[in-house]
Formats: sequence, structure tokens, C-alpha cells
Amino acid sequence: MTRPALCVTIVAILLPSAVLGQGTQTYRLTLGDAARLAAERSTPVLEARARVEGAEARVRGTMADLLPSLDADLLQSARTFNTASFGLDFPTVPGQQPFFDPEGEVVGPVRGSDVRARAVVPLLDFEALGRRRGARANVYAAREEEGAVADAAAASAAWGYL
Repeated sequence: MTRPALCVTIVAILLPSAVLGQGTQTYRLTLGDAARLAAERSTPVLEARARVEGAEARVRGTMADLLPSLDADLLQSARTFNTASFGLDFPTVPGQQPFFDPEGEVVGPVRGSDVRARAVVPLLDFEALGRRRGARANVYAAREEEGAVADAAAASAAWGYL
């Protein structure tokens, strides 16, 4: 074996043990730690926790049905009118000019603004209260499911540890 090949072989043998020997710490995992970590961080538990958060968000969404709402619109316009299109015959005082030309004339632009507002305040909405009660029941069920999934994950981790 040549000298460079021998040096490469020695480095290849000693390098991994030198690298692994530096900075490594031994972590002791007890049965309780394994069960606790599985109950907190396993994928099924995280999924169940997300379902609980979704159910809580739906409860907050049902609150909107019980709160007052306000709707407002503003419309501004400008248009011209032909007085002959009114279909009205305006009487004139004898001896004075008619208010509008009987043959019709274009008047305008006439500017207009239309403001409308609507407020709805639910006093007693049994349907909305029922939806809210149902959403709260779903939160309770999702929390119970999360607990059951956490218990199952902890038991599975404990069996795996043993």
C-alpha cells in the first residue's frame, strides 16, 4: 500500500469517529417522556388540535348572525331630461310663458345624490342560537377527540418504548 493511500485510509477511518465524538450529547428518554412527547407532538394529535381550532373558528363565525349589521349605499349621478318625455301637461297662467316648451326641450345635466342606509338588529333569532349551540357542541366533541387521540398516541409510544 502506498503512503498516500495509507494516509487516506487512516483519515477515512478516524474522521467519522472524531466528528461524531465532538458535540454529541446523550439524551435519556424515559417511558413518561416518550408518552408525553407522543401525546403532544405526534401527527394525529396535531391534526386533532387543528380540528379543534377549526371548530372554535366556526363558533366565532356563528356570532356574526347575532350581531347588528349596517349596510349603506351612496349613488351620485348626472343626467339630462327631455321635458316632452315627462308626459305631463303643465298648465300655464294666462298671459305668461309656459314653464316648459310644449315641443320639449333638453334640461340638464341634473345632478342627483341618493344615500340609503339599512340597519338590522336581531332581537331573538332561534335559528342562529341553534347554530351557535351546535357549533359549541362540535368544539366539545373535537376537544374530546383530541384527548382520545393523545391518549392513544401516548399508549402507542409507551408500547414502542417497552
